[in-house]
Amino acid sequence: MNKKKQIGFTLMEIIVVIIIVGILAGLLTPLASVAIRRAKIKDTKEKLEKLNNALLLYYQSATDAQNKLIAQFPNTGSDISEDDLTNWTSYLDDYITEENYAYDAWNVPFKYTYNVGAVSAVLRSYGPNRTGSDDDDIVYIVQAKNVWKKWRKIAQERLREVNSAAERYIRDGGSITSGDTSEKLSGYLSGSDMYDPWGRPFEYDESLSTFYSVGADGTPGPPAGGGEADDVYPEGFETEPE
Repeated sequence: MNKKKQIGFTLMEIIVVIIIVGILAGLLTPLASVAIRRAKIKDTKEKLEKLNNALLLYYQSATDAQNKLIAQFPNTGSDISEDDLTNWTSYLDDYITEENYAYDAWNVPFKYTYNVGAVSAVLRSYGPNRTGSDDDDIVYIVQAKNVWKKWRKIAQERLREVNSAAERYIRDGGSITSGDTSEKLSGYLSGSDMYDPWGRPFEYDESLSTFYSVGADGTPGPPAGGGEADDVYPEGFETEPE
Protein backbone atom coordinates (compact mmCIF):
# COMPACT_ATOMS: atom_id res chain seq x y z
CA MET A 1 0.00 0.00 0.00
CA ASN A 2 1.46 3.34 -1.05
CA LYS A 3 1.76 6.09 1.53
CA LYS A 4 0.17 9.41 0.65
CA LYS A 5 2.66 12.15 -0.14
CA GLN A 6 2.86 14.65 2.75
CA ILE A 7 1.53 18.11 1.92
CA GLY A 8 2.40 21.21 4.04
CA PHE A 9 4.46 21.44 7.21
CA THR A 10 4.45 19.35 10.29
CA LEU A 11 3.66 20.90 13.64
CA MET A 12 7.31 20.55 14.65
CA GLU A 13 8.48 22.40 11.54
CA ILE A 14 6.05 25.23 12.21
CA ILE A 15 7.27 25.50 15.81
CA VAL A 16 10.89 25.64 14.63
CA VAL A 17 10.06 28.39 12.12
CA ILE A 18 8.24 30.40 14.80
CA ILE A 19 11.23 30.08 17.12
CA ILE A 20 13.63 31.23 14.38
CA VAL A 21 11.40 34.19 13.46
CA GLY A 22 11.19 35.16 17.13
CA ILE A 23 14.97 35.04 17.48
CA LEU A 24 15.45 37.16 14.36
CA ALA A 25 12.84 39.65 15.53
CA GLY A 26 14.58 39.90 18.87
CA LEU A 27 17.86 40.61 17.13
CA LEU A 28 16.51 43.06 14.54
CA THR A 29 14.12 45.10 16.70
CA PRO A 30 16.89 46.83 18.70
CA LEU A 31 18.78 47.52 15.46
CA ALA A 32 15.66 49.04 13.91
CA SER A 33 15.10 51.11 17.04
CA VAL A 34 18.68 52.42 16.91
CA ALA A 35 18.30 53.26 13.21
CA ILE A 36 15.07 55.18 13.85
CA ARG A 37 16.68 57.03 16.77
CA ARG A 38 19.67 58.03 14.65
CA ALA A 39 17.41 59.19 11.81
CA LYS A 40 15.41 61.37 14.20
CA ILE A 41 18.57 62.87 15.70
CA LYS A 42 19.84 63.64 12.19
CA ASP A 43 16.50 65.22 11.24
CA THR A 44 16.51 67.34 14.41
CA LYS A 45 20.05 68.58 13.81
CA GLU A 46 19.14 69.54 10.24
CA LYS A 47 16.14 71.48 11.55
CA LEU A 48 18.37 73.27 14.05
CA GLU A 49 20.72 74.36 11.27
CA LYS A 50 17.80 75.79 9.31
CA LEU A 51 16.53 77.54 12.43
CA ASN A 52 19.99 79.00 12.99
CA ASN A 53 19.92 80.53 9.51
CA ALA A 54 16.37 81.82 10.03
CA LEU A 55 17.26 83.41 13.36
CA LEU A 56 20.30 85.15 11.92
CA LEU A 57 18.15 86.56 9.12
CA TYR A 58 15.61 87.68 11.70
CA TYR A 59 18.27 89.32 13.86
CA GLN A 60 19.47 91.32 10.86
CA SER A 61 16.06 92.91 10.43
CA ALA A 62 16.55 96.30 12.06
CA THR A 63 12.80 96.86 12.30
CA ASP A 64 12.60 93.78 14.51
CA ALA A 65 15.52 94.81 16.67
CA GLN A 66 13.45 95.64 19.74
CA ASN A 67 11.29 93.77 22.24
CA LYS A 68 10.99 90.47 20.42
CA LEU A 69 13.17 87.38 20.09
CA ILE A 70 16.30 89.35 20.83
CA ALA A 71 15.11 91.13 23.98
CA GLN A 72 16.32 94.54 22.83
CA PHE A 73 19.53 92.98 21.56
CA PRO A 74 22.24 92.85 22.72
CA ASN A 75 22.03 93.84 26.42
CA THR A 76 19.08 94.52 28.70
CA GLY A 77 20.29 92.90 31.90
CA SER A 78 17.97 89.91 31.61
CA ASP A 79 17.82 86.97 29.23
CA ILE A 80 14.79 85.51 27.53
CA SER A 81 14.31 82.48 29.77
CA GLU A 82 14.01 79.10 28.11
CA ASP A 83 10.71 79.16 26.27
CA ASP A 84 8.94 77.05 23.66
CA LEU A 85 9.89 78.24 20.19
CA THR A 86 6.22 77.86 19.26
CA ASN A 87 5.60 81.12 21.14
CA TRP A 88 7.85 82.99 18.68
CA THR A 89 6.85 81.57 15.30
CA SER A 90 5.05 84.76 14.24
CA TYR A 91 8.48 86.43 14.10
CA LEU A 92 10.19 83.63 12.17
CA ASP A 93 7.59 82.58 9.60
CA ASP A 94 9.01 84.96 7.00
CA TYR A 95 12.51 83.52 7.34
CA ILE A 96 11.98 79.74 7.14
CA THR A 97 9.93 77.52 4.83
CA GLU A 98 10.40 74.27 6.76
CA GLU A 99 7.06 72.79 7.82
CA ASN A 100 6.53 72.18 11.52
CA TYR A 101 9.88 73.87 12.13
CA ALA A 102 9.21 74.70 15.79
CA TYR A 103 9.17 71.00 16.72
CA ASP A 104 11.90 68.39 16.86
CA ALA A 105 11.61 64.89 15.38
CA TRP A 106 9.84 63.69 18.55
CA ASN A 107 7.18 66.37 18.06
CA VAL A 108 8.35 68.30 21.12
CA PRO A 109 8.76 72.10 20.75
CA PHE A 110 12.33 73.35 20.51
CA LYS A 111 13.36 75.50 23.45
CA TYR A 112 14.72 79.00 22.85
CA THR A 113 16.91 81.05 25.18
CA TYR A 114 18.53 84.39 24.38
CA ASN A 115 21.80 84.98 26.26
CA VAL A 116 22.12 88.73 26.64
CA GLY A 117 25.71 89.01 27.82
CA ALA A 118 27.00 86.42 25.38
CA VAL A 119 25.20 87.97 22.38
CA SER A 120 24.00 84.51 21.40
CA ALA A 121 20.96 82.26 21.57
CA VAL A 122 20.50 78.61 22.49
CA LEU A 123 18.17 76.27 20.62
CA ARG A 124 17.53 73.01 22.45
CA SER A 125 15.79 69.74 21.68
CA TYR A 126 15.12 67.52 24.68
CA GLY A 127 16.18 64.58 22.52
CA PRO A 128 14.87 61.01 22.40
CA ASN A 129 13.75 60.88 26.03
CA ARG A 130 11.81 64.17 25.63
CA THR A 131 12.90 65.56 29.00
CA GLY A 132 15.42 68.32 29.69
CA SER A 133 18.73 68.33 31.57
CA ASP A 134 19.87 64.99 30.19
CA ASP A 135 22.83 63.82 28.17
CA ASP A 136 20.68 63.20 25.11
CA ASP A 137 19.64 66.85 24.69
CA ILE A 138 20.57 68.29 21.29
CA VAL A 139 21.85 71.86 21.62
CA TYR A 140 22.66 74.45 18.95
CA ILE A 141 24.32 77.78 19.75
CA VAL A 142 23.24 80.65 17.49
CA GLN A 143 26.11 83.14 17.38
CA ALA A 144 24.56 86.57 16.96
CA LYS A 145 27.71 88.58 17.60
CA ASN A 146 28.41 89.06 13.90
CA VAL A 147 24.95 90.58 13.49
CA TRP A 148 25.73 93.03 16.27
CA LYS A 149 28.96 93.93 14.49
CA LYS A 150 26.98 94.60 11.32
CA TRP A 151 24.54 96.90 13.12
CA ARG A 152 27.39 98.66 14.89
CA LYS A 153 29.21 99.19 11.59
CA ILE A 154 26.08 100.66 9.98
CA ALA A 155 25.60 102.98 12.96
CA GLN A 156 29.23 104.11 12.82
CA GLU A 157 29.06 104.77 9.08
CA ARG A 158 26.03 106.98 9.65
CA LEU A 159 27.69 108.66 12.62
CA ARG A 160 30.56 109.63 10.36
CA GLU A 161 28.09 111.44 8.12
CA VAL A 162 26.25 112.96 11.09
CA ASN A 163 29.39 114.35 12.71
CA SER A 164 30.58 115.70 9.36
CA ALA A 165 27.22 117.42 8.93
CA ALA A 166 27.51 118.79 12.48
CA GLU A 167 30.85 120.40 11.64
CA ARG A 168 29.32 122.11 8.60
CA TYR A 169 26.33 123.18 10.67
CA ILE A 170 28.58 124.78 13.32
CA ARG A 171 30.70 126.49 10.65
CA ASP A 172 27.50 128.01 9.33
CA GLY A 173 26.85 129.55 12.75
CA GLY A 174 24.73 126.85 14.38
CA SER A 175 25.26 125.40 17.84
CA ILE A 176 24.72 121.89 19.21
CA THR A 177 24.34 120.98 22.88
CA SER A 178 23.41 117.93 24.95
CA GLY A 179 19.81 116.98 24.31
CA ASP A 180 20.01 117.80 20.61
CA THR A 181 19.54 115.00 18.11
CA SER A 182 20.62 114.44 14.53
CA GLU A 183 17.20 115.66 13.40
CA LYS A 184 18.53 119.15 14.04
CA LEU A 185 20.81 118.57 11.05
CA SER A 186 18.01 117.67 8.65
CA GLY A 187 19.16 120.34 6.19
CA TYR A 188 22.63 118.77 6.07
CA LEU A 189 21.80 115.04 5.99
CA SER A 190 19.88 112.54 3.90
CA GLY A 191 16.94 110.94 5.67
CA SER A 192 18.55 107.53 6.18
CA ASP A 193 21.78 108.93 7.65
CA MET A 194 19.82 110.84 10.27
CA TYR A 195 18.75 107.65 12.10
CA ASP A 196 20.52 104.64 13.61
CA PRO A 197 19.75 101.05 12.50
CA TRP A 198 17.00 100.90 15.13
CA GLY A 199 15.17 103.88 13.65
CA ARG A 200 16.10 106.46 16.28
CA PRO A 201 17.84 109.81 15.78
CA PHE A 202 21.41 110.02 17.04
CA GLU A 203 21.90 111.95 20.27
CA TYR A 204 24.64 114.45 21.09
CA ASP A 205 27.22 113.84 23.82
CA GLU A 206 28.52 117.30 24.65
CA SER A 207 31.29 115.96 26.92
CA LEU A 208 32.85 114.14 23.95
CA SER A 209 31.66 116.55 21.24
CA THR A 210 30.12 113.77 19.19
CA PHE A 211 26.82 112.24 18.27
CA TYR A 212 26.14 108.63 19.27
CA SER A 213 23.42 105.96 19.13
CA VAL A 214 21.68 104.80 22.30
CA GLY A 215 21.69 101.31 20.78
CA ALA A 216 19.03 98.66 20.53
CA ASP A 217 17.73 99.10 24.07
CA GLY A 218 16.82 102.73 23.39
CA THR A 219 18.43 104.14 26.54
CA PRO A 220 21.84 105.75 27.06
CA GLY A 221 24.29 103.91 29.29
CA PRO A 222 23.66 100.54 30.97
CA PRO A 223 20.03 99.35 31.02
CA ALA A 224 18.03 99.85 34.20
CA GLY A 225 17.98 96.13 34.94
CA GLY A 226 21.77 95.87 34.79
CA GLY A 227 24.10 94.59 32.10
CA GLU A 228 26.42 96.33 29.69
CA ALA A 229 25.57 99.47 27.77
CA ASP A 230 24.96 98.93 24.08
CA ASP A 231 25.48 102.56 23.04
CA VAL A 232 27.32 103.00 19.75
CA TYR A 233 29.89 105.79 19.39
CA PRO A 234 32.01 106.66 16.37
CA GLU A 235 34.85 104.26 15.72
CA GLY A 236 37.43 104.43 18.50
CA PHE A 237 35.01 105.64 21.19
CA GLU A 238 33.01 102.62 22.30
CA THR A 239 33.64 99.06 23.44
CA GLU A 240 32.15 96.22 21.49
CA PRO A 241 30.06 93.79 23.60
CA GLU A 242 31.68 90.42 24.25
